[in-house]
Amino acid sequence: MKGRFLSNFRQINENLPVLLAGEGIFLVISELITVLFVPEGLKATAAAGILIGVLAAACGSILLALIIRSALYRDGNKGAAVFLTLLRAGLAAVILLVCLAKDPKLGVAVLIGMLSGQTGVYLAPAAARFRNRKEKK
Repeated sequence: MKGRFLSNFRQINENLPVLLAGEGIFLVISELITVLFVPEGLKATAAAGILIGVLAAACGSILLALIIRSALYRDGNKGAAVFLTLLRAGLAAVILLVCLAKDPKLGVAVLIGMLSGQTGVYLAPAAARFRNRKEKK
């Protein structure tokens, strides 16, 4: 059980480029939709909020990879200390982001942008299948 659990975490670190690529695709598509369909008065707020949200999701993905790496590849209390420090840094970043988004419209756009993390999660299995086929050849 423990070996399978650790291998799943290692796979998350292998899929970090796919997660970031999915977030980039989400950013391009959502900004295009914003430019085409959002009314003029809300375009700037929506575009800025989505950009902030996607950047926050990308930072969250990188932070998750760093946390996993520190927990898996360091031993003893040093790994736990790094893990807790990175976790606190992520929590502080989220609190700062919420405090900066005082406009409710901007807050909603930030939340929409933060959904970009899910795009990479949905692309990861397809990328893993592609990688496995490539390794078999």
